[in-house]
Amino acid sequence: MISFKKIKRSDTLEFKIFHKSLETLHMNTQKPGAYFIPYSTMDEALTFQRENSSFYTDLCGEWKFRFYPSFEDVDLSCVAVADISDYDSITVPRSWQMYTGRDYDKPMYSNLQYPFHTDPPHVPDENPCGAYYTTFCVTKDMQGRRLMLNFEGVSSCFYLWVNGTFTGYSQVSHSTSEFDISDFVLEGENTLTVLVVKWCDGTYLEDQDFFRLSGIFRDVYILHRNKKGIEDFSVKTDIQSNEKSARISVSYSLYEKGNVISYVLFSPNGKTAHRGEADGGLFSIDIKSPLPWNDEMPYLYTLFILVEDEIIPVRIGIREFKIDNRKLLVNNKPIKLKGINRHDSHPDNGYTVTRRDMINDLMLMKRANVNAIRTSHYPNSPLFLELCDELGFYVINEADLETHGMGYEVEGEWDWQRWSLLSRMPEWKEAYIDRARLLYERDKNHPSIIFWSLGNESGVGANHRAMAQYIRSKDEKAIIHYENSHLEFKAIEEGADYSDISDVESRMYPKADYIERYLADKSNKKPLFMCEYVDSVTTGDVYDYWSYVDKYDNFCGGCIWEFCDHAVNVPDGNNNPRYFYGGDFGEHPNDGICCLDGLVYPDRRPRPGYFDMKKVYEPFRGGFDGKGTIKIKNVRYFLPLSDLTAVWTLSHSVGKIASGRIESLQIEPQVEKEYILFDLNKIKEKLKENCFLTISLIQNEATPWAQKGYEVGFMQFEIPTIKEKKRLKQNTVKFVEDKRFIRASTGRISFVFDKAFGSISEYSLNGTPLLFQKSSFDIWRAPNYNGGSKERWLLERFDRITQKTYYSKLIECDAKHIKIECSFCLGAHSCLPVIRASAIYTFNGDGTVNISVSGSVRNNAPLLPRLGLRLVLPSGFERIEYFGLGETETYPDRYKAARFGEYSLSVQENFEHYIRPQENSSRYKTRWVKIKNTEGIGLFAEGFGMDDFPFSASHFTANQLIEAAHDFELEPREETYLNLDWRVNSISEDRLLATSQNKRLLDDKSFKFGFTLKAIRE
Repeated sequence: MISFKKIKRSDTLEFKIFHKSLETLHMNTQKPGAYFIPYSTMDEALTFQRENSSFYTDLCGEWKFRFYPSFEDVDLSCVAVADISDYDSITVPRSWQMYTGRDYDKPMYSNLQYPFHTDPPHVPDENPCGAYYTTFCVTKDMQGRRLMLNFEGVSSCFYLWVNGTFTGYSQVSHSTSEFDISDFVLEGENTLTVLVVKWCDGTYLEDQDFFRLSGIFRDVYILHRNKKGIEDFSVKTDIQSNEKSARISVSYSLYEKGNVISYVLFSPNGKTAHRGEADGGLFSIDIKSPLPWNDEMPYLYTLFILVEDEIIPVRIGIREFKIDNRKLLVNNKPIKLKGINRHDSHPDNGYTVTRRDMINDLMLMKRANVNAIRTSHYPNSPLFLELCDELGFYVINEADLETHGMGYEVEGEWDWQRWSLLSRMPEWKEAYIDRARLLYERDKNHPSIIFWSLGNESGVGANHRAMAQYIRSKDEKAIIHYENSHLEFKAIEEGADYSDISDVESRMYPKADYIERYLADKSNKKPLFMCEYVDSVTTGDVYDYWSYVDKYDNFCGGCIWEFCDHAVNVPDGNNNPRYFYGGDFGEHPNDGICCLDGLVYPDRRPRPGYFDMKKVYEPFRGGFDGKGTIKIKNVRYFLPLSDLTAVWTLSHSVGKIASGRIESLQIEPQVEKEYILFDLNKIKEKLKENCFLTISLIQNEATPWAQKGYEVGFMQFEIPTIKEKKRLKQNTVKFVEDKRFIRASTGRISFVFDKAFGSISEYSLNGTPLLFQKSSFDIWRAPNYNGGSKERWLLERFDRITQKTYYSKLIECDAKHIKIECSFCLGAHSCLPVIRASAIYTFNGDGTVNISVSGSVRNNAPLLPRLGLRLVLPSGFERIEYFGLGETETYPDRYKAARFGEYSLSVQENFEHYIRPQENSSRYKTRWVKIKNTEGIGLFAEGFGMDDFPFSASHFTANQLIEAAHDFELEPREETYLNLDWRVNSISEDRLLATSQNKRLLDDKSFKFGFTLKAIRE
């Protein structure tokens, strides 16, 4: 039951236990309507900041709070008038579990499973709850108005008392509940008591992938409404295909019929566009030469509706979203959604995010060229949508609905049909429609909403169809999204067809063969959309996906999973942050590190994958003819690239050769232009090795999200050159050999080879040792969050690999060099060798050591984590210089966001501090690397018979990373662990999306590689 009846204080509103059954979803709440704030003056209204309104009373701040381990422990007869002397203080809004130092309920992270027995609609007897208490003042002026108490987000449900009188009940965590408390208050001080229950019947519909938190987590406030004011209104826009005219239509309802309203419309440039009056519940405004709203030009008209003493501002975007000929159109132009999934997440406050937090997130997204956001998996604050309107984001606005855990009868045993159970049951129909109603009615006037999403991962059934029907009954042009409605879905009962529910063909993590099959089949009338794709550890795949998005008009893009790592900050004694994830609070069930899947850390520092997103979402594409001419294509749909300037540099290892600028690129949308930068034939004599052309596209002016000169994106092309042969001073090689060692020296450099272990045991310059322990060949690295071949690696004991040397012998020697041959295998105890190989070590008169390795991998061995040379350098070898890709870590499947150049950093800076330590910090396609101490003594390495190689340098071993559950537990070692690799395995092992531009999987069964080492002093 939903009660929209206005209950007066004199009426009897009976308190009942509502949260244990489906009979009552809301009691005494107002009928859902559009979000808006009334202001008393135009000066107030023009700020668009609700806290500036004279008709707004903010109730946020410090409230009194008492935690109960169970609802059954609450004395319901006196909770509203309880003695609060023993109550704690708690901040509203904030989730109560985020007070980790108090003896409250603890945070729990679950992705799929319900945190209680799956027996809908029943909830556990041990059902924690919290009693909130505060006071507020009602002035004489307020008493003559409708006082509308708003709760914008409470998890999972709550009972309300005003001045000790039971006033109402509501559920649906992420939606607004509004109560008319006019007849429950008195002039002067009033009391407000809220009993929040952790779980209710609605919790079965809120099984999202996030930390399970409770309490009042969004703003609470009172609006002082005029009793004859506007109750609700709806804004719709129509735009002609030629965009020469448009119409704004506004329908509205009043608390009391018969009142005349007036209105004034301002254009985006601030000029008055129209004035008028209305009294019939509907008015329209015709606009000539309108300025349409889109993500690139989010023009907003401002409508002020004046009723009695209230001024209600609403920002209007004139736009039309539709699907035509399998394409997603915005204002009759096909567009691509360059999207991200975003949860409300804060490491200290849980679900509570402030306006500043929201702005910060959106600025990060804008700087990464994002134009679309899926509000996974619930409606966000209305303030968030206002910001999206202003900044230009397409929003997939999602209902607060997910029933993922319904698919489990027993943990680990999945039943596809059971997953859809609640979505088919008639007794749950009203609860589903309620969530669609709350979603649509509050947010219907926001121009940024491109899709209305019916929730996430809830199977599919007639209840979803009822949700779609409700929204379509309110807006026949609405585009409905629901991923689980496609025909191939296994949770559909035999013979059923729910494809009518969704207007787009939505998929999660689709495979390449499916994508091509769907897009090429002209009988598929819906555009393809990926509501989720890749994730934080496989962001290299974005390039493969977008090769399809760019190729097919009926592929409208997708939203990466996901924006931010979810974690709870539990500071140490010095208030340093420590991020905790699933299982860290002893909770069960939990899904461990699955919450650490963002493109930014909890404090919003970008993770490496953030830059892949920025790269693939660039507003341009480009090419180079190899002679001096570049092509730049504007992949925008509305704006030219005139806001960007191209700054180019032609450089090599020694320095810059030439540079220039192309001011304010005059390239129209979807148009490609050529620019001649130089004539390569005229500057050939200046070219040296490692020659690259780099073009950076920067902002001409500052924007709200970035300063003037900010780099929106870049292109880089290598110009082939002949590698110069370096001539080093040759000295005579002196050596002695005994039963175990071969000792050699030349000039100031000495070298010792241990024949028994087939390795270099010493390498030094002027008596300064460059090795802390003997060299070794290595195949091991710490696994990543996504696991990959981790189980096979551990089964084969790759973490315990040792070298068995069959023989080592001196095979050549003269005054210029000595050459040693070594035959060996790599394997672990109780396992067959995984590698059989031979190596040639050559110590030369110039002090270099050439190492050449060839061999084979056992046929039935799994993918190798890596294969290369491992060197441990002594304490103090901290400085890294290299020529290769930077400035973040790079791997075979994740390197296109990096650029070639010469980089300098410390070993400490080279480490990527993931919350749960994992493999990190490889530098792919390196040409050379130096590791030096403060005196300039160090080790130089480059490929021998190889153009480039990956390397990593760290103060941690792979096993340290595996054994540490959190980054803050790591204790760096003084020595530096340097890996020079032939190849490293990719972060993602998905073969179906493997790019043809590089070989990402280390599945070779034979190999040949080499390195040159050189002791240096600089």
